[in-house]
Amino acid sequence: MYETSRDILLSKKNATLSNSVVSQYDYTVNPIGQRTSRAQTGTYDNVRNLAQIGMAMNLARGLDK
Repeated sequence: MYETSRDILLSKKNATLSNSVVSQYDYTVNPIGQRTSRAQTGTYDNVRNLAQIGMAMNLARGLDK
């Protein structure tokens, strides 16, 4: 979902065909359109863990620079 007056993403939902929410990301933005926070929800229990695993894999590959 985008803001009505600006081209700014406010939320992204990933759902199954039966409309069960697997993961959803809701963003808060400041007046100049920069993301200031993110909330994660959904039925997929390891959404946060996947982000941490991805960061760890990048560290191991030396892609954190």
